[in-house]
Amino acid sequence: VSMASSVVWSLQRNTSVEAEELKVVLVKLSGKSQKHGKPPTAGTLLSGLFVLIRIIDFLDLVNDDPKKIKKIRATIKKLLQSTA
Repeated sequence: VSMASSVVWSLQRNTSVEAEELKVVLVKLSGKSQKHGKPPTAGTLLSGLFVLIRIIDFLDLVNDDPKKIKKIRATIKKLLQSTA
């Protein structure tokens, strides 16, 4: 957690194009609302970062194999259809 907090702290102070793009991604992943024109809060960035870390862990688990990801997606769709 302290490492993630350090990353967010650094990201908040970074104004590079790459940092701004990452902030947008993290806000979207966080699922939190953001007022237009306001910089994202540390909490919002941290929430998004934790989601991104879980996504990266998942991609590592399936070895970035699109076939495995498609199979998981198909299974989820099948399960969702059976509950409807």
